[in-house]
Amino acid sequence: MDDQPVQSGETPETPETQADAAPPPRGAAGRAGAVLVSLGLVCSLLVSVYIALEGEARYAFQGMDSSANLRNWIVVMSIALGVPLAVIIGWGIRHRQLTRMGRSDRWAPLVTACVCLALGLTSVWGITGAVKRVEGDAAVSFEQSLDASAIETEGVDHLEWMAASLTLNALEEPEITRESCVLSDWQRGVAPTIVMRAETGRVAAEDLVRVALSFWRAKGYDPHVGAGSVDGMAYVSGTALEDPYVEILVIPNAFGPDVHELSYHGVCMRLPS
Repeated sequence: MDDQPVQSGETPETPETQADAAPPPRGAAGRAGAVLVSLGLVCSLLVSVYIALEGEARYAFQGMDSSANLRNWIVVMSIALGVPLAVIIGWGIRHRQLTRMGRSDRWAPLVTACVCLALGLTSVWGITGAVKRVEGDAAVSFEQSLDASAIETEGVDHLEWMAASLTLNALEEPEITRESCVLSDWQRGVAPTIVMRAETGRVAAEDLVRVALSFWRAKGYDPHVGAGSVDGMAYVSGTALEDPYVEILVIPNAFGPDVHELSYHGVCMRLPS
């Protein structure tokens, strides 16, 4: 029997070495992991869009304060930006590790992360812009529906009613002034202000803020306490889409001892025809 020549420098491959050199086949676990990551990214996108839509609508139309709106935006951006970016970075690290091992990684999570990142940013900014446009149109419509003379009459009636309810004695007729202002559509408008001076009646000056707050709460208002004078002040704030006033104030001792100021500040509205 003739011997077969063996080439120098080469070793015959055994079945064991062939199995070690070949990358392991892609199994169901890899596919399931890629699907779960993609579904998680899609869910994070939907959650961020929902939070952005709900938060912007609340801030625009339900009076959510600026600090709450800022916290809402931090949450939205953390989801819309942080989650896809974390997946992209994690996929890059994992892909490098598998490449060194001679194995391949699935591209589905990376593609889904990039798509969610682009759609998330576009959706959040689009929602914000749309809500601001709707809010602006509603504000313009509201401002144009107001009549300065009617609001001044309403303000005088409100101050007289409040002074009588607080048992304050009006010292003079309410003073009405009109200040120039800019409407939401950048046109010129007027903001009426009504000021009344009143002296202490049965309510002592040091108790005026407390009584005013109780009075407003009983009438369904949401009053606040500020630091407008030495003894503080009480006020309620209205929004342009609900009430024709910016603030209604009660300031104790504004004009001297036991002489108080009641004022009604209207929103910016169209010029009288």
